[in-house]
Formats: sequence, structure tokens, C-alpha cells
Amino acid sequence: MKKSLFNKALLVGCASILLTSCNKEGLGGTSTIEGTLKGIDHDDAQAEITQITFTNGDVIEHGDYFTLNSPDTDQYFYVWYDNPTWVSNGDPALQNRIGISVSFNYSDSNLDIAQNTKDAIENATGMFTSELLNDVLILTTVVAGDCPDAEDVSSPFAIDIMNQGKASTTMGATPLVDEKIYIVYGDNTIANDDVRSVAEGRFQFNGLQKGEYTVYATSKDTLNGGNTAVSTTVSITSNKSVQDLGDLTIVY
Repeated sequence: MKKSLFNKALLVGCASILLTSCNKEGLGGTSTIEGTLKGIDHDDAQAEITQITFTNGDVIEHGDYFTLNSPDTDQYFYVWYDNPTWVSNGDPALQNRIGISVSFNYSDSNLDIAQNTKDAIENATGMFTSELLNDVLILTTVVAGDCPDAEDVSSPFAIDIMNQGKASTTMGATPLVDEKIYIVYGDNTIANDDVRSVAEGRFQFNGLQKGEYTVYATSKDTLNGGNTAVSTTVSITSNKSVQDLGDLTIVY
């Protein structure tokens, strides 16, 4: 009976050893994985947002205008005010710009002028989204990118740039210090450990056994927004070895 119990315990112990040996990845070894973390500085393109505050019609002169622009150089505009009681043509006819006329009367309120301007811009272009808050019109370029600022020119309106349009910019890769790098053992689906990069972006995972490893860092997703993982896999096939991953490059 005692012998039978001993044999049973021996079998269980061997099974435990076999299970352990099947999943070799992890700490308890003598090998190292190292590399350099680098980062690309990326700023997304921005849309231009323009705010226009309107006056009453009795402050506007026939032919007054302001300029309005989009990132498309073929889509520069001037918005001018046409009082039908005047016989003369008030269109300033600016070269290389598309004219948008807004009909008005001296008796129009600032709310009327704002609404009429919004309607005229929407009907004449597809380059802006618009929002009207009482007598304040907010125009946002549909396309992001560098954009000349709108100017009041001869109009009596207050024009402010709420957000400067700009193209996306990307700077070259440089070493990143004090950033987290993660390691996954074998087929695991979550990180098992992490370290921080030190001088010149260097990082190390020490004391690893033979097996498969995935090393990754978090990067900005420039296509879909949010974050994504930039990863690389490596196999440790011998003890006391050093596996250099080279550069692990993320966008930030």
C-alpha cells in the first residue's frame, strides 16, 4: 500500500515536471533580450476653424467683403455684401478668388446677416462645415491642412481664428528614455513583464529561459486614431545568449 502511494506520487510529480518543461518561456534562465526604443514625433493635420461675429445691416456698406480660404489653393473665396437698392455693381471681383454674394438690407439684424451669410457659403462651396450660434458663425474646413487665415478686409465683422489649420508633420526617429517596453512569454495574450528604456533608449529583459518571446511598445495609430502595439518576436535557443532586437520604433 505504501509503495502504491509512493508510485502514484511519483507519477504526479513527473507529470508536473513535464507540464513545466512544455512551457519553458519566462524567468529562471540565463539569457537576455535587449534593444533600443526610438520614437517618431508625429502631429496630425488640423482643420482651420474660423469664427465670424456679425453686425447689423446698417453698419455694412454695399460692396463690403471679407476673404475666406481652404487648404485647396483653387478654393479661395471672398464673401461680399450686395444691397439691391444700389444700382452700381458692388462686386470687388478679386482675381484668383471665387466670389460669394450675400444679399442684405440696412434694416437686417445681426442675426439675419449671420443666417444669410451661412446659407450663401453653404450653397456656394462644399469646403466648410458651419455652425451658427446667434450672430456668431463658426466655419471649419472640410479638408485639414495649411490654410491662409480669413481677413475682414472692408467688412465690419470680427473675424477670429479658433484653430490654425496645418498639415501633418513627422520628425525623424530619436531614442526615447523612460518609456515602457513590454514582453510576452510564449503564447500568452497579455504582457508578463515590462521595463523602462534608459540612456539612449536602451532596454533589457534579463534572466530568460529558452523559448519564444514577443516584445512590444505602445505607439500612436496614425491611420485609425488611438494607440496600437508595435511588436517584434524573438527565439532564445541557447543559454547565456543575448538577443539584440535592434530598433523598436514607435510613433508618439
